[in-house]
Amino acid sequence: MVIMNKRARSSPKKTRSRPNLPHDGALEAERTRAILASVSEAIITTDAEGRITRFNQVAQKLTGFTRTQAEGAFFSEVITVIDEASGAPIENPLKQILRSKESIRFEKHAAMISPSGRRFAIEAVAAPMFSPKRSIAGIVFVFRETGAGADSSGKRPMRENRDELTGLFNRNKFKERLEELTADAAGHDRRHALLYLDLDKFKIINDTCGHVAGDQLLKRVGAVIKGKVRQTDLVARLGGDEFGILLVHCPLPKANEIAGTICEAVRRFHFAWKDSPFTVGVSIGVVAIMPSSDNPETILSAADGSCYLAKEKGGNRVHLHSEDDRELSQRHGEMQYISRITNAFEHDLFRLFYQPIVALGKNKEKKRIWYEILIRMMEDGGRVVGPMNFLPAAERYDMMPAIDRWVFTAFFKFYKKNLEGRLPPEGFLCDINVSGMTLNDDSFLTFIRDLFAAYNVAPQTICIEITETAAIANLDQALRFITELKALGCKFSLDDFGSGLSSFKYLKHLPVDYLKIDGSFVKNIVENTVDAAIVETINDIGHLMGIMTVAEFVENRAIVEKLEKIGVDFAQGYCIARPRPLDESLRDVPNPSYTAAE
Repeated sequence: MVIMNKRARSSPKKTRSRPNLPHDGALEAERTRAILASVSEAIITTDAEGRITRFNQVAQKLTGFTRTQAEGAFFSEVITVIDEASGAPIENPLKQILRSKESIRFEKHAAMISPSGRRFAIEAVAAPMFSPKRSIAGIVFVFRETGAGADSSGKRPMRENRDELTGLFNRNKFKERLEELTADAAGHDRRHALLYLDLDKFKIINDTCGHVAGDQLLKRVGAVIKGKVRQTDLVARLGGDEFGILLVHCPLPKANEIAGTICEAVRRFHFAWKDSPFTVGVSIGVVAIMPSSDNPETILSAADGSCYLAKEKGGNRVHLHSEDDRELSQRHGEMQYISRITNAFEHDLFRLFYQPIVALGKNKEKKRIWYEILIRMMEDGGRVVGPMNFLPAAERYDMMPAIDRWVFTAFFKFYKKNLEGRLPPEGFLCDINVSGMTLNDDSFLTFIRDLFAAYNVAPQTICIEITETAAIANLDQALRFITELKALGCKFSLDDFGSGLSSFKYLKHLPVDYLKIDGSFVKNIVENTVDAAIVETINDIGHLMGIMTVAEFVENRAIVEKLEKIGVDFAQGYCIARPRPLDESLRDVPNPSYTAAE
């Protein structure tokens, strides 16, 4: 600042002739344009309505817009400031200034996207311009690209927020952004949406082709998903084959439409590995993020539950969450069983039941005793809780390995105490179920071997039952498990056969002794010719491969007669006998009760 002395201020001005210069307005315009051209920052000015009035050369270079394109256009049509991490748009600076009448500084976590798609981090400041009457006449927006830490694409490395495999955001960043959007919805009466995605058939590819193939599939599907949402939305890999999407400023009907588009895109996506083609699907749960939403945890739980329901209905579909969702309420009921299962472990409230399996027709194993061991849970008042009430919850929340171990241990103790030395000469066989989750437990084989040694149980008397879907989903593990225990003398039964889409394709790889034909076909074979044909086909192919067949859900004498005509080897169901406590099985040794089938 220059301070003039009093003499200088009081001295009369000297008259000078003015050079021939442009008029004052034109001079000011030239001066302004020269200043804008000389600075190293991008400078944009607008009028009070937000139309761009000045757009310097640096702004043109960074944004990709020419001055002709930009000047006269609205600021929001040319410039979008976004959150660098999430891609969510930051409110238009003009709107913020009109509200606060103060300068705004964007020092961290701000970025822009050029028309070519280049994304670059910026530091920026927006300041109001006032008219003589102190009303806002427009804004000045000054910004520069931040070079420190920027890579060739203009992005800052943010590995702490990224999933290393797919390059998408990770679960931590997803939850952080979900918290922000939940608060934004509550504070500003806005609507956002959350999509929870789980790939269908991923485990089959991962287990049959290996983890390298699985990783490549996740990368490519992640790219397909990201290509179906806006740059302002956030896509994250939440873990395994699960993904999450946060749709910013998106009403629920539009979110549902986007989810359907993603479903179709993934369904059409074809993945090839070593000349073998595969297709996958995706199950999606959709939840609105509204001003009335409780908290991020509740929103995420509802989306996860809706995704689970979509998968239960067959996969490759969308389930839209609603507050009165009966199916989701049922799943929440399953969650309540977790504490009850834990209580059953702590207070020894599990019980073993059994159900006979009997030979049909002229089967030479007519006199052999064969049980399937079943689990029940006891509650206050002696009420017996059936497996379909608590096993879905146990499967969902990774408790099946513990339950499977309890069943094997309890039965082997029962065998040692009550059956050792009392088995009939005609033969004895006992089915015990193993879940798909337990098949993946590498220590379970050792556990079974130790039980055989500790309780002196003959391996030839044990038939281990696994479901078709579990065997296919864990094919390598299932093959190893079956091979090693068959070498000891154990038998194997493939349960629910026919429920999967690739039954016969995988059957030739599984050295099982028995096929248990899915009961949904068996119970209708008298009235439904298609179901009868399916049962007959399964029976014929099983026999061609040297595998004996068992029909489940045999509920009346007419079904028994139909099965004998088809040539099925064994039957199990309420017509034969209902499940009973295992202690009562002692009366069936050595006289099995299957009078209903004879």
